[in-house]
Amino acid sequence: MNSHLGRGARFWQLIVVTLIVAAGLRLWQVGALPPGLHYDEAADTIIAAQIARGENTPIFVEAYTGKEVLFFYWAAAWMKLIGPTAFAMRLAAALAGVLTVAATYRAVRELFHPRPFSPGSGGQSVALLAAMFMAVSFWHVLMSRLGFRSISEPLLQALALAALFRGLRLNRRRWFAIAGMMIGLNLYTYLAARLFPVAIAIIFAYFMILDRGRRLERLTQFLVMVAAAVLVFLPLGVYFAQHPQAFLTRIQQVAPQADQLGKLIENIGRALGLFFLNGDPYIRFNLPDRPLFPWLWGALFALGVIVALMGVWRGRTRYRRGAYFAAIITTLIMLLPTALAVNEITPSNLRAIGLMPIVFVFPALGAWGIGKIVWTPISTAAHNVKRPARRSIALVILLIAAIETGWTYFGVYVNEPQLYVQSDGDLTEIAHWLNTTDLHGAQVFLAAGHYRHPTVAALSDHYGAIKWLTGDQTIVLPDSAAYLIFSRPALPDEAWRKRFLPETGLIAAPTAPDGQTNYLIYHSAGAPNLTPQIETDVNFGNIIRLIGYDLEPVIDRAARVTLYWRVLNLPDRGDYSTFAQLRDARGFAWGQTGSFAYPSEEWTPGEVIVQRLAVPVAAGAPPAAYELRVGWLSQSAAARLNVVAADGGFGGTVARVQPITVEHDTTSDATAIPMGTRLDRALRPGLTLLGHSLETRAVKQGAPIYFTLFWQNTSPLKEVPLKFELASCNCASGEAITRTVAITSLTMMSGSVLADRYALRAPADLPAGDYTLNVTVAGQAAVPVGNLSVEKIDRVWAEPPAAVRLMTSVSNDIELVGYTIAPDSGSIRLTLVWRARHRIDRDWTVFTHALNAAGQVTAGQDNQPVNGAYPTSWWQPGEYVIDTYTLQAAPDQPIEVGLYDPETGERAGPIVRLK
Repeated sequence: MNSHLGRGARFWQLIVVTLIVAAGLRLWQVGALPPGLHYDEAADTIIAAQIARGENTPIFVEAYTGKEVLFFYWAAAWMKLIGPTAFAMRLAAALAGVLTVAATYRAVRELFHPRPFSPGSGGQSVALLAAMFMAVSFWHVLMSRLGFRSISEPLLQALALAALFRGLRLNRRRWFAIAGMMIGLNLYTYLAARLFPVAIAIIFAYFMILDRGRRLERLTQFLVMVAAAVLVFLPLGVYFAQHPQAFLTRIQQVAPQADQLGKLIENIGRALGLFFLNGDPYIRFNLPDRPLFPWLWGALFALGVIVALMGVWRGRTRYRRGAYFAAIITTLIMLLPTALAVNEITPSNLRAIGLMPIVFVFPALGAWGIGKIVWTPISTAAHNVKRPARRSIALVILLIAAIETGWTYFGVYVNEPQLYVQSDGDLTEIAHWLNTTDLHGAQVFLAAGHYRHPTVAALSDHYGAIKWLTGDQTIVLPDSAAYLIFSRPALPDEAWRKRFLPETGLIAAPTAPDGQTNYLIYHSAGAPNLTPQIETDVNFGNIIRLIGYDLEPVIDRAARVTLYWRVLNLPDRGDYSTFAQLRDARGFAWGQTGSFAYPSEEWTPGEVIVQRLAVPVAAGAPPAAYELRVGWLSQSAAARLNVVAADGGFGGTVARVQPITVEHDTTSDATAIPMGTRLDRALRPGLTLLGHSLETRAVKQGAPIYFTLFWQNTSPLKEVPLKFELASCNCASGEAITRTVAITSLTMMSGSVLADRYALRAPADLPAGDYTLNVTVAGQAAVPVGNLSVEKIDRVWAEPPAAVRLMTSVSNDIELVGYTIAPDSGSIRLTLVWRARHRIDRDWTVFTHALNAAGQVTAGQDNQPVNGAYPTSWWQPGEYVIDTYTLQAAPDQPIEVGLYDPETGERAGPIVRLK
């Protein structure tokens, strides 16, 4: 009896030492190491701090793609004690990690619990070894020192397994109820935990198969566990039922799609290599590529897997076979979160965290098996020193492993320069600078990789006063004293930056651990003195004005421009962003981009926004002078800011930058250019038709057919004749129909690629039906471009009646023949009669404005003719078009009518006043 008690006490001493080692590795300098405070960790800190202050009590956090909340409440409890800081967040994580080591011992002991219990038995030794492996695991140490909610998952899983197997061993329902509660709570920890109930269900099914004579009892136990889990999960389940997207968002982002089978198989292979081949490559969660188990641990892990597989078939009892099976199936199921994440970094130590704690059973089984083989002859020869020697060896191995892990983490990992960079070390230092600097009321502009970066929000008291920019292509110059701060991801190009910020204003430019500039801080005294290369004056809605721009050479197939904007007044919306389009003379768009770097919710009148845009030129764009159009768009309103014309009227929605010259495309990879159909057909020496895209599949008579041919040549070509035809067969009459649509030519520089775009009109008198569009090169055989259907238009060729006949020209190509105004239930119905005098190449918009006595617009309607259904480019010479509008106006009110381009504000001709 006393010897058993003595051995038990000495055994518990090893457990205490294990926990002390675990605590030391996880708590030492936890507030300072790892360096920095990454975006995700900072966001978690903010959420927990809001809970600690009573500002929020969420069931689920939808922000940041969705977060489970259990750990946030645990961290909030510590924040109430020591303050809502990042240190409290990391302390909560570290303590959860230490508790997990203790819970792992308990869980593994219940899995391999002997019958009857005896101190120092194999099951207890395996449990101690598993706890030791976890205590000194570099993987678990690293994850325990980050303020991430995921660290709570292994703790809840360990408690659930301990309760489950205690219930299976003792056949007491309360332990199944406790296991169910832990399973339910685990669903509040991390996304990967959603697979843990699957593993538990399979384990229970296995025991029901084994215990044939007790299946009803096992089913009852399972239902008790499920009921307890459902009861605990119910609040979150109700939330997910009400907000299904909250449940699905992150899963949809990482899960494989139907066409990714090959990628999924490759991903599974990488996930299996996580254990002892190649680990997580991402430095925030690992020393890049370090496996979960070093080579010796890996050997023990492999041996332990063999022991477990053999134990499933040869275990001494059903309970022991079930324990081996549970270890294997839980590991396989909890590996799925990283194996299935085909659209993320794989393998991932973070997504694989659900492997803990059970994964440490395998090296423990391997070590225990070797220990039995090695120790048996020694213990036979020296029985009186058997147990003290075992304990001493275990203690020495534990301390050696702890030293190795400590050196790897504190001596190597935390000193990796890229860890500092990836952990937002620059913003951490910027937050400290803000906290320790007297800003004297000056404005602070901070450019970062993310808008309103949570790292600064979590660390700086001045967060609320900061005006935020994103990216490295925008500089804001206020008309008063200010600090301009550029974090590392947002450092502007040096030559470009120095054009606007004098070096005399630079007050800080520290170096990061990798030797690169960490961040820049400038002090600006007041209103900037700027001299754009090209001055202009385009007023957007009396809110912001384009005062000039600089053009740069086209480099790497991108048109570059620096725009100078002056804020005039506070905007009516906070989400205005810049858009830019590159157009050719025919109106085709060959590139577009936008910028939300400095949202309008931040604007202050008097500021100058210097904005650099790079508009990518589409592959194969023909050599030409392209016009760049820029403006401002609100996504929430789906509306642009209108340009105010010189007379105060509508001036369109864009500013037009002078033409930008683009040369022949000799750099694009022809195999990478997207196209509808790829041919790679040589049509003459040196000329290959790469393919084509037919954008128009159904066309009205006289309307344009849009398509693109993709060419590549190896020798200069000049005016190679091209003929386009529409061919069909009228099956009723047997008559073949072939109609030439256009004859043109092709010119290309040697070695170039060309995307040859067309908008050819279907002949107005072409019979309706199905046709093939063919292209013939230099009289050779025709090449089909695609099939399309031609639809009939019922055109009006005789002048329709109108109450008032005008015959007034509104453009060179269109005249207003007349109009009719009729009352219509408190409104008026205005019917316009147009006539096309010539072919029209543009799609004009009609405006109809009812005016009051002062000449102000009181009602109106703007759209393309016939409520947008009949663009002017479809009209044929001599055709009449009947166009009707309903206006909220009195029958005797004057009405103005005209045509204009809605983007540029250009009018087709004079305004016609009716009445």
